[in-house]
Amino acid sequence: MKKLILIVVALSFSLFGFSEGIEFENGSWKEVLEKAKQTHKPIFVDVYTSWCGPCKTMSNNIFPQAKVGRIYNSQFICYQVDAERGGDGFAIAKAYQVKAYPTYLFINPDGTLFYRALGARDVENFIGVARYALANFKRDPQPEQLSDAECTRRANDTIFLLDRLQKGPDDILFDQYLKLIPEKESTSMTVTELYKKNGPYLNVYSFAYANLVKNLVVFKEKLSDYVYSYLLDGIMNSVNAAAKTKNKELLVSAMTIYKQLPEEAQYIHSFEIYMQYYKETREIDNYMKYANKFCNNYLMQLDPDSIDKIDKVNVQLFEKQINSGLFARIDSTQFDQLMTYLKLYEKEIQKYSWMGGDLKYKIFATNFGNKPFLKIYSDSITHGNQLIIPSNSCVYTLIDTKQTDQIREYLAHYERNKISGSLNDIAWETFKKVSDQKVLENALLWSKHSLEIYPNNPFYMETYANLLYKLNRTDEAIAKEKEALRYANKKNGNLYKMMENKLRKMKAGEITWLSVNDGN
Repeated sequence: MKKLILIVVALSFSLFGFSEGIEFENGSWKEVLEKAKQTHKPIFVDVYTSWCGPCKTMSNNIFPQAKVGRIYNSQFICYQVDAERGGDGFAIAKAYQVKAYPTYLFINPDGTLFYRALGARDVENFIGVARYALANFKRDPQPEQLSDAECTRRANDTIFLLDRLQKGPDDILFDQYLKLIPEKESTSMTVTELYKKNGPYLNVYSFAYANLVKNLVVFKEKLSDYVYSYLLDGIMNSVNAAAKTKNKELLVSAMTIYKQLPEEAQYIHSFEIYMQYYKETREIDNYMKYANKFCNNYLMQLDPDSIDKIDKVNVQLFEKQINSGLFARIDSTQFDQLMTYLKLYEKEIQKYSWMGGDLKYKIFATNFGNKPFLKIYSDSITHGNQLIIPSNSCVYTLIDTKQTDQIREYLAHYERNKISGSLNDIAWETFKKVSDQKVLENALLWSKHSLEIYPNNPFYMETYANLLYKLNRTDEAIAKEKEALRYANKKNGNLYKMMENKLRKMKAGEITWLSVNDGN
């Protein structure tokens, strides 16, 4: 594990979190359209149903993430409707001919549809949906907006470019601005602030990315470990772009650059990046090639005892930082990010409270467990169990004992959750996409090891049961599904009913692979 000073902010590659996720409007559809007209922004509508498994996945796991909220809240008026309820939900589903769930509608302020997408997605893919939608959105000319001709005419005007960049991220204008300013200004505080806006949208071929790499030492001092997050963002943005067009040359270029980055920026295994690419291109054979390497050569070699030792070291490092009085220097931006993380953590705890008792903390982590930490350097003062953080306004903010305990709980099982979650996710993906019995048997071993590392996890048991069922080991599958149900909690009605329904279908031999894959 990388040697990180563990004050924990779980990043989704770059969780520059000023938002807790997508903020959906509460008014009527008429009011949403009116707001869109006033703001000249397009509308994003999530159309779901109460029984839809993938819809729950998106609402619980993807929509709350700050990285998702950042782009959707800034670019769209966001709205959410149940297609099977009366009023706006039913009317919208009918008007826009929604036939599957979840459906994402992207609508002009005048009510016309300009883009749609379907299905559960991971974070990067869902952000990609937003970018595709924006590429298809034709903004109406407005007095405050400049024409393309005017923008072209002023393309060498650094004052104009800076003004536009300060209003929002634009990777093309950022590159142009950096090319025009003197080299000695390329690491100025003005540019540093622009990286905070544009860093998550870089790509490996951009001038801004090259400038970040070239001046890494300087930006490390000014941006702390955000600089590593931006470097990784550039890699992942390029890999995702390569996947969209199946551009193997771009993939190879991105991976070559990734392997040259500092160790601190290599938060994820290169095999995982290849898996992400081939998952997006739906090249299942290539996906499985890297999945086999990642699982068999790495994840399967890690035993529960060695993982437990790493978690104990994490906690000891955390306690040492508290007790030393030199815990962390956190500026106002980083503090906002930490608070965002803690709020997301609390949401996860609430979401999984159906597990009951002590397990409510231990089940958490699938969403954050495979994300990197932010390393923050030590020079502030700790008093007792409270961390005093000076801000630029000389106002002191306290991280109280409860929040410290939350971080401690998170660290106590970080490595376990990361490794077991990765095994489970790959086993589940294999189950969904593969029919070859030998490959499924291999995935069953990965699923089994996830449970050895993290026993009594009903989600992992669910994966194991489904693999058994697909391997025609029906009696064993039913037994494992029953066991998973025993560790679930009836307080969470929807999830408990879903698992009960799965067990009933297994017993009756009614499961189709479509119903398994969508969570029903």
